[in-house]
Amino acid sequence: MDKNTSNSGIEGINNVPWGTRVSCLFSKKEDFFQIAVPYVQAGLKDRELCVWVYTDHFSCEEIISKLKTSIDDIDTYINNRQLILLNYNQLQFKNWDFENIDINEIRKEQMKLALYKGFSGFRTVIDTSSLSGSHVTKGIYLEHERTKSIYQFPYIEMCFYNADEMNVFQIAEIINNYNYTITKHEDEFKFIKNIELSIQDNQKKREKETYEKLLEVLPI
Repeated sequence: MDKNTSNSGIEGINNVPWGTRVSCLFSKKEDFFQIAVPYVQAGLKDRELCVWVYTDHFSCEEIISKLKTSIDDIDTYINNRQLILLNYNQLQFKNWDFENIDINEIRKEQMKLALYKGFSGFRTVIDTSSLSGSHVTKGIYLEHERTKSIYQFPYIEMCFYNADEMNVFQIAEIINNYNYTITKHEDEFKFIKNIELSIQDNQKKREKETYEKLLEVLPI
């Protein structure tokens, strides 16, 4: 696999560039796990540090049980700290106060840890199903702005939103701010690719590569 990409584990998306952010609109728990489990499984297989942030809609035991249906040695990954399961309360969120808690700083610390421990990359599962009302729109916008600075890192992200709690404008905001959005229609998963956002990300990467090449030829 290209060192600049990561296997998402999701059929229909497959390999993605580092910095890719994926959203998933779900209504049922089984839909949530049907996407989250293979995504985490692929990350563990490729020796990435995997962090799963869950809300009170799920228990840690329930998540582990679902993971065990596809990953036999899940306890080993947990004991070796390659898989970290965190309740959002452990991140000191209070009413999902995105303005005062910069999740991006948490990501950067986890990325440093991943690289220090020799992992090939870092991926997250973020369950946002406790978001409601204005917190949804505010959270989506602030998260998009803050993650602009980490697109070049070996990092990918999967955010889950409860579709039953979203209005049409919030869903449009989600689609507009993620590289991919996964939803289910007539019992089949559908994948929406944000072409404009992907083009912007590619332009940023090319600019960074050009800058690095320029530094190589400039006299010191």
